[in-house]
Amino acid sequence: MSGLSAVEYEAIAVFDDTVGSLVHELASAEATGERLTTTTEAAERRLDAADGGLPLHFKVLSEVAAEAFAFTSHLERMLWQQAAAYAVVGMTVLDRVVAGQSPLSLARLKPLFAEPTLGGLIDLLKVDAEQRYAARNVTVRALNQEEHTQLVRRLNSVRAGAGHRGVEPDRALGVPLSALDDDKHDPPWTDILKPIVRLAQQLPYEISAALQERHPTHVRRWKRGDVTSMRHIHQCSGRATTVVEGHLPDTGTSSDPGDSLALTVQVCAVHTPPPKAWFAGLAMRCGTKARLTSDCGLAVDYREPGQVLRAHADLWLTPLTGLHLADHDGWPALLTAATEHLRTAYDIETDDHWNAVETFLDQAARFSSKGDFLLALAALGHAETATALALEAPRTTGVAPDSASDH
Repeated sequence: MSGLSAVEYEAIAVFDDTVGSLVHELASAEATGERLTTTTEAAERRLDAADGGLPLHFKVLSEVAAEAFAFTSHLERMLWQQAAAYAVVGMTVLDRVVAGQSPLSLARLKPLFAEPTLGGLIDLLKVDAEQRYAARNVTVRALNQEEHTQLVRRLNSVRAGAGHRGVEPDRALGVPLSALDDDKHDPPWTDILKPIVRLAQQLPYEISAALQERHPTHVRRWKRGDVTSMRHIHQCSGRATTVVEGHLPDTGTSSDPGDSLALTVQVCAVHTPPPKAWFAGLAMRCGTKARLTSDCGLAVDYREPGQVLRAHADLWLTPLTGLHLADHDGWPALLTAATEHLRTAYDIETDDHWNAVETFLDQAARFSSKGDFLLALAALGHAETATALALEAPRTTGVAPDSASDH
């Protein structure tokens, strides 16, 4: 992120990796706990049916389940502490960028790495979204404001009930939430953990949007022969073995076949030949088979940006939204309308994949409105991948696609 100091960038990156890892580990632990609960209940039923049989199986599974529950609870606590600190660091850096202040030093950031106090977190969440998210459109600002309001309401509810945990409500504002955890009640972050994780993981995108607003990047102009975009055109974990080329129709103006090269897609054996829809309007040629290093589906486009935008629209954006370029005043208007459609048609507040699609589409709309279609295409490539994940497209490892339009 150009515009951040090295220490700001490293802090955001390290917290993002840490919270992401804890999210995955917690999901794994929860799945293990659910499985152990099922098998323990089955062992208990068999023991009851045996009427006096040996309890070894049930006893061992009960002990393992208890340890698994304790481990899951510990992971939840760690995730809360790291996600809350990440949210504070992210909001502090974002507010600094929006205000146009100098980058934060390590001495200024380091105290924020610990779990924040309840009052400190509430105060940061009360900042007006119109100011903090000024780089985003009015719909996103309203959604962010509502999310902040809900978090503040839940945190204040924890503060009000702190007396039941042995802490006076006013004193609770000066301690971390984990200090209110005890063995008699549910963890104080029970209804707050998922929203704070979602907020924290969204903040790098908000910081990027604010930086772009304050420090517009130089618009790189496309010229023939340049790589216009790189993306994974479909989801498949197979190793690519063949490069398939798409060439523009022969106009007779050049004897060099490289001049007509428009698109290459690396595909595995299962997806050779690839769906013709990927090469609409192009002459498809299969290259020599070789052991490549990328996963199947890596597409490298050399067409001018407008043609690649059209390919995105035809392959996935129009089927997803029902919107057509002919009905809008250019690509910025279409991408903005697609972003608005996504917010009303899908649950972007609670579904991380659709939230990512919305974020990348919004970036593509903003970049295209400033004439930077290459950055818009980069954002659209991420949006395409996130859409495939949101639709739960299967990652094939040797099963042929059901139709020629599988992507």
